[in-house]
Amino acid sequence: MIKRRYDSDVITETIINNKKCFELSYNINLGFNNTVPEQDGFATEFFTPDNVRKKKNNDDSVYLIIKKYVDYYDFFGYLAMGAPEDEYDIETREIRKKINRYSSEKEIRRAVLNTFIEKFDADLSTDMFADSLEQMVRDIKSDLDEL
Repeated sequence: MIKRRYDSDVITETIINNKKCFELSYNINLGFNNTVPEQDGFATEFFTPDNVRKKKNNDDSVYLIIKKYVDYYDFFGYLAMGAPEDEYDIETREIRKKINRYSSEKEIRRAVLNTFIEKFDADLSTDMFADSLEQMVRDIKSDLDEL
């Protein structure tokens, strides 16, 4: 059994086989880290840097793209004021549930708008946010198209 957890740029994979458990992590920016000693070559057989690079084409890279732009645009300035890096992770996960790598700009816009209305009671389509919202939607769509 393989369980995967995605947090920001780190993918953690727990592999359970024959009552043995291996937890491995891969930071997309820094590289592979085997947090439990490898036994019988089992751990790296399933989770290597090459495999992770191939995973860029799966749906979980969608989360990383959304997070990148939600954090970059920081609509309410929380990150700029020193909030923790995970400030918008809940919103990012909600948006991720609503879109996939094939979503249109219209679907992305709707997901972002609805999420921020639900979580912050804030309408990003107002004049104050409209230009940034449209640019963020284009940025997300452009990165999704490259997957």
